[in-house]
Formats: sequence, C-alpha cells, structure tokens
Amino acid sequence: MGRHARLLAEHFDSVVGVDISEEMIRLARRINEGVEGLEFEVNADQRLVGLPSGEFDLVQSQLVLQHLPSDEAILGYVGEMLRVLRPGGLLFFQVPVGEERRRRIQGRRRLYAGLRRVGVPAEVLYRRLGLNPVRMTSVAAERVERLVAEGGGHVIHTEPTPVGEGYRSTAYWIGKRPA
Repeated sequence: MGRHARLLAEHFDSVVGVDISEEMIRLARRINEGVEGLEFEVNADQRLVGLPSGEFDLVQSQLVLQHLPSDEAILGYVGEMLRVLRPGGLLFFQVPVGEERRRRIQGRRRLYAGLRRVGVPAEVLYRRLGLNPVRMTSVAAERVERLVAEGGGHVIHTEPTPVGEGYRSTAYWIGKRPA
C-alpha cells in the first residue's frame, strides 16, 4: 500500500511503487493521494515492463520475493531489479536463502488448503490452529550472488534477517558497476 514508497518520497524527487496486484496499487494510490513525486504501477509480468534500464538510483524489495512461486522467478526479478538500476545505484532486497527440510514440504499450507476445502473457516485455521496459507520460496545464496555478479552488480553487504521459523533469510545491499 505504498508505506515504503511514501517514506522514500521524502528523500527522492521521484518514486515508483510496483506491485502485481491491481487492488494493492488502487489502495496505494488512494492512501498516498497528494504525495508529490510518487506513482504506483501494476506489473503482473515476470519482467519489470515499462521501467527503463539503468534509470533508478535505488531499487528496494522487502518481504516480497519469498512469495514468488519458484526460485527461478525470484532470480528473474533480482535480474530485472539490476537491469533498471543505474550504474552507481543501490539495490536492496531480502530473500530466504534456505529452509529446513520439514519446511520444503509446506505441510502447514497443505493442511490449511485441505481443511478449507472441507469447509473449516479461515479464521479458525489461522487464529486458533496457527495454520497459514502463505507459501514461502527460497533460493540458494550462491545462485543469488552469481546472478548479481553476472548482472554487473557487486555485493556491498549482507545481513541475516528474520522471516519465519525454519527459514534462513538474507538482506542484500548491492551496488551496480559502471557499464
């Protein structure tokens, strides 16, 4: 809904918020109406279509990539974020880089889906039983770092970040080398 974009608009002349959900973009536009230099775009493609290469000083994604359906989709978006980043710019993103074996099965998510199919209310499953329908995807840190290097970036800093029990997550600060 544009919380990060609104904060960034205080420090940058222009900020573009992107989401795959038309509803989230509609809410972001409504909530942030009147904030100068702030725009929101729907992007349902696996590429950041409509965003020019090498134009952005800062690209930021937090608590988003883990919801993509595959590690290939995560890497695709990291590559796209690097593409739109200008040389000398900064890319910040967080992504799960590993999970415990028991998390790979996504048992809680599957149990949630099965119980919903037989009519158990979502409120009961989530609040009382602690079941969550959200899928979490991770990608190996080595693959992320290889892609960054191949895309003209370099890792400035990494830091472990909390994302959920049974998952290892890393925040990356990436610089982009001049062409």
